[in-house]
Amino acid sequence: MFNLLVSSNFDWLKTKNLGHKTLTVIQSLVGLSFGIYLIHTYIVTVLSDIGFDFNRQSMNVYLYNLANYSLVLGVSILIVYLIKKIPRLRMIIGEL
Repeated sequence: MFNLLVSSNFDWLKTKNLGHKTLTVIQSLVGLSFGIYLIHTYIVTVLSDIGFDFNRQSMNVYLYNLANYSLVLGVSILIVYLIKKIPRLRMIIGEL
């Protein structure tokens, strides 16, 4: 996903009248995608260790997948965003 987002040309989105805000969000996610890729497995492990075991939830499979995806992605985005704000920690996610 990282390579796809980084190498993609988003000029076609500008012609779709999505708005400046949507393009800004997409560009922000492009900058966070490699860090999300690196940290998401750690997030799943930590959540499993503290008791939120993804394999033992008794709920609808579609709701389960949506909750799992949303939780891991949301926490990953938050952590990577915070890491990018701290200059010395930026090297963890591959930035100088």
